[in-house]
Amino acid sequence: MTVNLTFFLILFLTFVACMLLALVEAFLCGGKIGKIGIVLDVIVACVGTFYAMCGDKIGVFTKVDWIKKTPIVSILVVGIIIGLFGAGAGSFLYGMIQEKLKPIWLKEGDEEAAVKAFGKVSDKTKLLTASKGSPFYRVRAAAYEKLDQPENALAETAIGSDNEEERLRCVQGITSTKLLSDIVLKANDESVVNAALSKITDREMLRDMSRQLQSDVKKVGLRFEIGKRLSKPDICEEAVRTMIWMHSEHIREKLDSIRDITLRDQLFARLLQKKDTAELVSQWYPGQVVLRPPFKDEFKEFCCPDGRIHVFKESVEWRDLGYSDDDDMKARKGYKVTTMTCENCGYSYRVI
Repeated sequence: MTVNLTFFLILFLTFVACMLLALVEAFLCGGKIGKIGIVLDVIVACVGTFYAMCGDKIGVFTKVDWIKKTPIVSILVVGIIIGLFGAGAGSFLYGMIQEKLKPIWLKEGDEEAAVKAFGKVSDKTKLLTASKGSPFYRVRAAAYEKLDQPENALAETAIGSDNEEERLRCVQGITSTKLLSDIVLKANDESVVNAALSKITDREMLRDMSRQLQSDVKKVGLRFEIGKRLSKPDICEEAVRTMIWMHSEHIREKLDSIRDITLRDQLFARLLQKKDTAELVSQWYPGQVVLRPPFKDEFKEFCCPDGRIHVFKESVEWRDLGYSDDDDMKARKGYKVTTMTCENCGYSYRVI
């Protein structure tokens, strides 16, 4: 058995040609090869595959032989595979080259060296690139300072700094609602988030932030705070339900933080309308006022007339039905009736 090394060598060279072609295309197109570039790669690959499979037949085959014996399907399949792999390899190689060519202040690594190197940068294009693409907040802040955008620099520091006092000080120096919103959405320090949130008065901006946080369960507490700022009981209720699902320990803390009496009434009314949350409210606030009277009759199951959650006392009564038959030596028949009575208002119900 002999191995045709020329066949594999031509296929390998074809792959290399496709990779280099894709690399050139990536440089010309700013990293995006696109469909046209992939098609060109596949065409080059098909040509190379043809020479690998049929090169030794050139000058030997007649016109009829070419029509009958050319393995068109095989050429197309192998050509497409080589072309696609070549395009992918070219894109990967372009990415590696670009990473190597990046200045130190755009790479992950030594922050101090990046900050030092960036101190010499003054080109506006490079400053704009650094302000958006540097992994270091100090470089981004410095870029905004050089671009004469001091509030953007403060925002970067408020989000990225390790010093809480510095973060809070930066928040106080910002007036842009958009930048304050960015801090609320991106910062991890609760004190910084609350400081930024307290400065936002634009209700449309608050609503937009709430929508952005709707699918982020990790920031459900923040969504509750935004609901409070907007006095929107539906947002607060949804946040409470998410916190229940997450088994959060801070639900009571969030509910107790509401100072808007109207919002509190509306929120507790919504929670008491559904059995699962109504039972939890009854457990959390026994004997405490959760609604201001007057309120709907449907809430009397949970609240006294003065709005306090019922505090029930249990009493058990045996209902005797006599002996099972005339033989008084047999067991008596009957059943227990449990009566739950509120100690505050006397409301009661029976459980048989």
